[in-house]
Amino acid sequence: ATVYAYGPACVSPQPTTKNGVSMGDSSDVSIYSVINEGDPFSCISLGHFADVTKALSELCEKPHLRSAILLRTDGRIENLHEQDLEWCTDTMNSMRMQMEGEKLYPPGDRLLYLSNYRSGRNGNGNGNGDKKRRSRRNGNNRRNSKNAPTMEYVPTGFFDELVIGPRMFDLSRHIPRL
Repeated sequence: ATVYAYGPACVSPQPTTKNGVSMGDSSDVSIYSVINEGDPFSCISLGHFADVTKALSELCEKPHLRSAILLRTDGRIENLHEQDLEWCTDTMNSMRMQMEGEKLYPPGDRLLYLSNYRSGRNGNGNGNGDKKRRSRRNGNNRRNSKNAPTMEYVPTGFFDELVIGPRMFDLSRHIPRL
Protein backbone atom coordinates (compact mmCIF):
# COMPACT_ATOMS: atom_id res chain seq x y z
CA ALA A 1 0.00 0.00 0.00
CA THR A 2 1.09 3.56 -0.59
CA VAL A 3 0.20 6.28 1.90
CA TYR A 4 0.45 10.02 1.21
CA ALA A 5 0.33 12.30 4.26
CA TYR A 6 -0.13 16.03 3.68
CA GLY A 7 1.58 18.29 6.22
CA PRO A 8 2.45 15.63 8.80
CA ALA A 9 4.20 16.46 12.02
CA CYS A 10 7.86 15.60 12.57
CA VAL A 11 7.40 12.38 14.52
CA SER A 12 9.88 9.98 12.98
CA PRO A 13 13.53 9.45 13.86
CA GLN A 14 16.00 9.22 10.99
CA PRO A 15 13.86 7.94 8.08
CA THR A 16 13.91 4.25 7.28
CA THR A 17 12.87 4.56 3.64
CA LYS A 18 14.61 5.67 0.50
CA ASN A 19 12.44 6.90 -2.36
CA GLY A 20 9.44 4.86 -1.22
CA VAL A 21 11.35 1.59 -0.79
CA SER A 22 11.32 0.30 2.76
CA MET A 23 14.76 -0.52 4.19
CA GLY A 24 14.88 -3.27 6.80
CA ASP A 25 11.11 -3.69 6.93
CA SER A 26 9.28 -6.48 5.18
CA SER A 27 5.98 -4.58 4.90
CA ASP A 28 4.74 -3.40 1.54
CA VAL A 29 3.77 0.05 2.84
CA SER A 30 5.37 3.12 1.29
CA ILE A 31 4.87 6.43 3.09
CA TYR A 32 5.24 9.79 1.37
CA SER A 33 5.04 12.99 3.42
CA VAL A 34 3.97 15.95 1.29
CA ILE A 35 5.18 19.22 2.79
CA ASN A 36 3.81 22.52 1.53
CA GLU A 37 6.44 25.09 0.60
CA GLY A 38 6.82 27.38 3.60
CA ASP A 39 4.85 25.16 6.01
CA PRO A 40 6.48 25.56 9.42
CA PHE A 41 4.43 22.87 11.16
CA SER A 42 5.81 20.05 9.02
CA CYS A 43 9.36 21.20 9.74
CA ILE A 44 9.43 21.69 13.52
CA SER A 45 10.46 18.99 15.97
CA LEU A 46 11.22 19.04 19.69
CA GLY A 47 14.92 19.03 18.83
CA HIS A 48 14.47 22.45 17.21
CA PHE A 49 12.90 23.84 20.39
CA ALA A 50 15.80 22.46 22.44
CA ASP A 51 18.30 24.12 20.08
CA VAL A 52 16.46 27.46 20.08
CA THR A 53 16.34 27.35 23.89
CA LYS A 54 20.13 26.85 24.03
CA ALA A 55 20.77 29.68 21.56
CA LEU A 56 18.46 32.10 23.41
CA SER A 57 20.05 31.15 26.73
CA GLU A 58 23.51 31.89 25.34
CA LEU A 59 22.35 35.26 24.02
CA CYS A 60 20.80 36.09 27.41
CA GLU A 61 23.99 35.16 29.25
CA LYS A 62 26.31 37.08 26.91
CA PRO A 63 25.25 40.72 26.53
CA HIS A 64 28.52 41.48 24.66
CA LEU A 65 27.54 38.91 21.99
CA ARG A 66 24.09 40.47 21.60
CA SER A 67 25.66 43.92 21.21
CA ALA A 68 28.22 42.66 18.69
CA ILE A 69 25.49 41.01 16.61
CA LEU A 70 23.46 44.23 16.54
CA LEU A 71 26.48 46.35 15.64
CA ARG A 72 27.76 44.04 12.90
CA THR A 73 24.41 43.30 11.27
CA ASP A 74 22.96 46.79 11.11
CA GLY A 75 21.61 47.22 7.60
CA ARG A 76 21.08 45.08 4.53
CA ILE A 77 23.28 42.04 3.98
CA GLU A 78 24.46 43.48 0.65
CA ASN A 79 25.93 46.46 2.53
CA LEU A 80 27.83 44.50 5.20
CA HIS A 81 31.61 44.44 5.17
CA GLU A 82 33.34 41.15 4.35
CA GLN A 83 34.87 40.97 7.84
CA ASP A 84 31.42 41.33 9.44
CA LEU A 85 30.03 38.55 7.25
CA GLU A 86 32.93 36.29 8.22
CA TRP A 87 32.38 37.09 11.90
CA CYS A 88 28.68 36.26 11.54
CA THR A 89 29.51 32.95 9.84
CA ASP A 90 32.03 32.05 12.56
CA THR A 91 29.57 32.99 15.32
CA MET A 92 26.74 30.98 13.75
CA ASN A 93 29.03 27.96 13.26
CA SER A 94 30.05 28.20 16.91
CA MET A 95 26.40 28.27 17.99
CA ARG A 96 25.55 25.36 15.66
CA MET A 97 28.12 23.19 17.44
CA GLN A 98 26.06 23.55 20.62
CA MET A 99 22.78 22.60 18.92
CA GLU A 100 22.49 18.92 19.61
CA GLY A 101 18.73 18.51 19.99
CA GLU A 102 17.50 15.23 18.50
CA LYS A 103 15.65 16.09 15.31
CA LEU A 104 12.56 14.26 14.19
CA TYR A 105 11.38 14.16 10.59
CA PRO A 106 8.15 13.71 8.67
CA PRO A 107 7.64 9.97 8.17
CA GLY A 108 8.77 8.17 5.02
CA ASP A 109 10.03 9.98 1.96
CA ARG A 110 9.59 13.73 1.99
CA LEU A 111 8.18 15.59 -1.00
CA LEU A 112 8.20 19.38 -1.07
CA TYR A 113 5.09 20.74 -2.79
CA LEU A 114 6.08 23.80 -4.81
CA SER A 115 3.23 25.99 -5.96
CA ASN A 116 4.01 28.37 -8.81
CA TYR A 117 0.83 30.31 -8.23
CA ARG A 118 1.39 32.16 -5.00
CA SER A 119 -1.31 34.82 -4.81
CA GLY A 120 1.34 37.48 -4.42
CA ARG A 121 3.37 35.49 -1.89
CA ASN A 122 7.03 34.94 -2.55
CA GLY A 123 7.67 31.88 -0.38
CA ASN A 124 9.96 33.70 2.05
CA GLY A 125 9.23 34.01 5.72
CA ASN A 126 9.90 30.83 7.62
CA GLY A 127 13.06 29.56 5.99
CA ASN A 128 12.05 26.16 4.74
CA GLY A 129 10.10 27.69 1.88
CA ASP A 130 12.79 30.23 1.10
CA LYS A 131 13.76 30.00 -2.57
CA LYS A 132 17.46 30.65 -1.94
CA ARG A 133 17.73 27.95 0.74
CA ARG A 134 15.80 25.46 -1.40
CA SER A 135 17.95 26.04 -4.48
CA ARG A 136 21.12 25.81 -2.41
CA ARG A 137 20.04 22.53 -0.85
CA ASN A 138 18.63 20.88 -3.95
CA GLY A 139 21.00 22.36 -6.49
CA ASN A 140 18.19 23.85 -8.53
CA ASN A 141 15.19 26.11 -8.49
CA ARG A 142 13.22 24.77 -11.42
CA ARG A 143 9.75 26.03 -12.16
CA ASN A 144 7.75 24.98 -15.16
CA SER A 145 6.39 27.59 -17.52
CA LYS A 146 2.71 26.66 -17.12
CA ASN A 147 2.54 27.62 -13.44
CA ALA A 148 1.65 24.07 -12.51
CA PRO A 149 2.67 22.89 -9.07
CA THR A 150 5.61 20.53 -8.82
CA MET A 151 7.09 18.28 -6.15
CA GLU A 152 10.71 17.58 -5.26
CA TYR A 153 12.25 15.05 -2.90
CA VAL A 154 13.95 16.77 0.01
CA PRO A 155 16.72 15.26 2.13
CA THR A 156 16.62 15.16 5.92
CA GLY A 157 19.10 18.07 5.88
CA PHE A 158 16.20 20.27 4.78
CA PHE A 159 14.88 19.97 8.36
CA ASP A 160 18.15 20.50 10.26
CA GLU A 161 17.67 24.13 11.25
CA LEU A 162 14.64 26.08 12.30
CA VAL A 163 14.67 29.49 10.64
CA ILE A 164 12.61 32.08 12.46
CA GLY A 165 10.76 34.61 10.34
CA PRO A 166 7.83 37.03 10.46
CA ARG A 167 5.36 34.64 8.77
CA MET A 168 6.58 31.55 10.56
CA PHE A 169 3.22 30.67 12.12
CA ASP A 170 1.03 31.69 9.19
CA LEU A 171 -1.60 28.93 9.22
CA SER A 172 -2.42 29.48 5.54
CA ARG A 173 0.95 27.91 4.68
CA HIS A 174 -0.21 24.62 6.23
CA ILE A 175 -3.20 24.09 3.94
CA PRO A 176 -3.09 22.80 0.37
CA ARG A 177 -3.16 25.38 -2.40
CA LEU A 178 -3.64 24.50 -6.05
